[in-house]
Order: sequence, then C-alpha cells, then structure tokens
Amino acid sequence: MATIALAVALLSAVMHATWNYFLKDSEDRLATAALMITFGAVIYLPWVYAVQGPPVGVWGYLAVSGVIHASYNVALVTAYDRLDFSVAYPMARGIAPALVAVGGWLLLGDSLSLAATLALCLVVAALLWLAWAPRTTSGQPRPGADRTGLYWAVLTGMAIALYTVNDAAAVRESGRALSYTVTMMAFNALLLVPYTIRRRGSAALLATLRKRPLALAGAAALNIGAYALVLFAATRAPVGLVAAVRESSVVIGALAGVVLLKEPFGRRRLTGAAAVAVGIAVLGFV
Repeated sequence: MATIALAVALLSAVMHATWNYFLKDSEDRLATAALMITFGAVIYLPWVYAVQGPPVGVWGYLAVSGVIHASYNVALVTAYDRLDFSVAYPMARGIAPALVAVGGWLLLGDSLSLAATLALCLVVAALLWLAWAPRTTSGQPRPGADRTGLYWAVLTGMAIALYTVNDAAAVRESGRALSYTVTMMAFNALLLVPYTIRRRGSAALLATLRKRPLALAGAAALNIGAYALVLFAATRAPVGLVAAVRESSVVIGALAGVVLLKEPFGRRRLTGAAAVAVGIAVLGFV
C-alpha cells in the first residue's frame, strides 16, 4: 500500500472518530446528523465548485450515494441511541472492510495479495472482537449493548460498504474527490433534513442549531474532510485496503467511549486494539 494512501487513510480515521464522538455525545442525534451534513454542504460547496468545479459524468453515482448515505445516517443514529459508543462504533465500522474488499474485487478490479488478504482478515476479526459485548453474570445482555442496536449497527456497516464501493468508483471516474464528496453531502441533506423534520419537527433542528453552532460547523468540516481523504486514498490504493486502514478509527472510538463516556473496555478490547494495529502495520508494507 502506498505511503501517501496509508497516511491519508490514518488521518481520515482520526477525523472520522472525532465527529462520530460528537454525534454520540449530542442530545438529539438525528437533528445533529442532519445539521452536520447540511452545514458541510453549505460551507464547502461554493468554494469547492469555484476551485474544482462540479464532478463530471457521475450523477448516477451521486443519486445512489445520496440514498445510501441518508439510510446510513438513520441506521447510525439508531445504533447510537441503543448502544454504547465503544460497541456501536467498532461493530458498524468493523463489518464494512471485508464487504468493501469483496466489492472492490468484484466491481472495481482491485487485486489483493495473500499477505494483504491475511492482514485484512486480521483487521476485520480484531474489529469484530472489539465490538463483541459479553453478557453479565446473570446471563443478560450488558446495558448499552442490546440486540436490536446490534442489528442497526450491522445495517450501518452494510451501508458503509455499499457507499464506499459506489463512491470509490465515482471518484476514480471523475478524478474529483472533494467536489464529489460535497455534492454527495448535498444530495444526502436533501433527503435527511425532510426526514428529520418529519420525525423530530423543525423546532428540534432549530434548538440543536442554537445550542452548538460552532461545534456543528467543526464536526461538519471533519465529516466531509474525512470522507474526501479516504476517497482520495482510494485513487492511490485498493479500496479494500484503504477501508481497512480507515477503520483503525475504531481504536480511537473505543478509547473515547471508555475515557470520555466512562464505558467499560477491559483487557479483551485492548488485545483487539493491538491486533488492529498489527494488521494495519502489515497493510502499510504490502
């Protein structure tokens, strides 16, 4: 994997974990998600179009991506409503790399060496190990890890895999990662904002906006910047490897859940985090 692609994917991981922590820590997560996406489109779209112009010849990809991303945001918010951050975030992100690697192989012609395949398997297994939540001594699910929430986390991971392959193909065709990303966010906002108003009401959006306007703008910048970086990396390396490296963000997310949200972590998840680091190190040299 090229050094520049590895560095960019790791930076994207840090940015991604940061905005997800902000979303989890918010009071109304659906309203926060809708506002973040809208802010991102409003902030970035004018100057990105002025410098780079709109993405060319990929409007079909954009329409598909807008629908998938809107579904992803609904699933992600629901998972965060039902699960601990240190469970929901690794589960959702951990399922995606294997699906993305298969999609990249089937649809984009990406090839994976034996070493890369083994490293990818290690990363995915470690991420899922991090996400696994043991039951209590009475045999009941641990609080913050209910089964319905896990289903929503799995659906989130499936959406991640779908939009990553779709968007990687679009960026390879257009060559405009940032322009494509902000346009996709605009499509996403056109779907998610009406859904949020229907579910929460416009008053909830206004209340969320008044409470943390600067934080929302910062999270929006991190959201779009992180995804644009990972799409850029996908033009320099196989999309399955880029996705796996980006998912190192689950280590940051799990630690944030423990340190900042006071969620349990334990030796088992530390072992999983170490396995993720080993897998990413191998990916960086193949």
